[in-house]
Amino acid sequence: MSSAPPVSTVIGWRSAVAAYSVAHFGKMLIWNFFQTFFLFFAIYGLGLEPIYASLFVFLFAVMDVGVDVPASFIINRMQKKWGGMSRWVTFGAPATAVLLLMSFYSGSPDDSNLWVVICIIAGFASRVAFTFVDVPMNASVGRVSNHSRRRNLVAGSRNIASAAAKGSLAGLLAIQVEQDGEIVAGNLWVAAAVIALIAPLAIVPAFRRVDQRAHQSEVLSGQKQSLNFADFLPGLTRNMLYLSAANIAFLLLACQFGHALIFMVETDPLISTPFSSVWAILTVVSAITVGPWMWFASRNEKRTIAFIGLVAISIVVALYPTLKSSTWGIVTFVVLFAGVGHVNSIIWSMLPDATDEASLAVGRPIHAPVVGSFAAVGKLTIGLSQLLGGAFLQWSGFPESPDFRTYQTLVIVATVSGCLMVLLLLAKYRLNHDRHAEVVRKLFPVGQGESDGGVSP
Repeated sequence: MSSAPPVSTVIGWRSAVAAYSVAHFGKMLIWNFFQTFFLFFAIYGLGLEPIYASLFVFLFAVMDVGVDVPASFIINRMQKKWGGMSRWVTFGAPATAVLLLMSFYSGSPDDSNLWVVICIIAGFASRVAFTFVDVPMNASVGRVSNHSRRRNLVAGSRNIASAAAKGSLAGLLAIQVEQDGEIVAGNLWVAAAVIALIAPLAIVPAFRRVDQRAHQSEVLSGQKQSLNFADFLPGLTRNMLYLSAANIAFLLLACQFGHALIFMVETDPLISTPFSSVWAILTVVSAITVGPWMWFASRNEKRTIAFIGLVAISIVVALYPTLKSSTWGIVTFVVLFAGVGHVNSIIWSMLPDATDEASLAVGRPIHAPVVGSFAAVGKLTIGLSQLLGGAFLQWSGFPESPDFRTYQTLVIVATVSGCLMVLLLLAKYRLNHDRHAEVVRKLFPVGQGESDGGVSP
């Protein structure tokens, strides 16, 4: 029996965005912690060589693709029968939380081999369970509202929620993990335990409300939900392909500096600022500045604002060697870096618009399989990015005799090159606000297009 609310139960888009923010906060507690600290933990906690530690992270990403793509089609197919996607999240959130804790299991020297095996197996299992949180959450970026400009608010709420999650993690680090300004890898399991308790409580009830709003819109649209892989192929539009390629370039290269920051702050003798402080500054500034960026993206074309962000990131990262030599310099850098680092939010605001165009080509809403596949490729790219980052660490002599100048040069060149590639690819993207409004009118012929009034204000 369907668990969806009656169609007459109207859930406003603002309420749904607020609920999405809460659920995304819980998801990003898990995601940010794992992505930021597992490579560090594998090197300094498990004692693995950087290249082998990054290889495991890459294999996690390969498995993500193998699970995410079929899972997105299964979730989409079961969507109508189960009245939405909530059941997957209800299962996936607590399972992921428990497995996250096991991934950072703090063993003893007497059982070091068993310790490594437990962490790696739990890491793989946690990625599988996380799929059933991540696919519904990502698909719902476009399900909360089909209004292009409102989606900037959804994407912005993702960034604010992510910043809040990072801020919470910074507090956990400062209180439970750092000692004398340095991260103790063996204490990371304490933060993992807190996340395992908090994250499911934030995710499950909030996402149910998001899913109710989305399912309500899908019921009113009168569209079919069933989709086979062959039906999916017409959705690979020109705009979707260019946006996907831009996302790959961004995650593979332009994100290198973000991945490297923990190693730079923790090991560079010129930097005395604790990483928890750096992360806290990143969090606060990112949360404050995302609003203006998304406001500009609503008032102008999203692609144009992405161009500005890419140029700004390149300039700020190029200034890093000059700024890092003093406390005020590194604080200034972090403020600037966090203030301009919102290109990913803009890409995720562009994605549901491109997915609507893909849905029009297919003849039915296909947010779950499209966004699920987009996210799966993104995870694989992040894995490749961290594998490349591990190679940078290895080439630069980490962890025994790090060559900081070589390392930062490799990271800066990769980041700036990635920004340039993304800019060139997005120059080929042609879906603007007006074109998207036309797509929505065609896709939702029964009055569901919010650009023409919508179901709820």
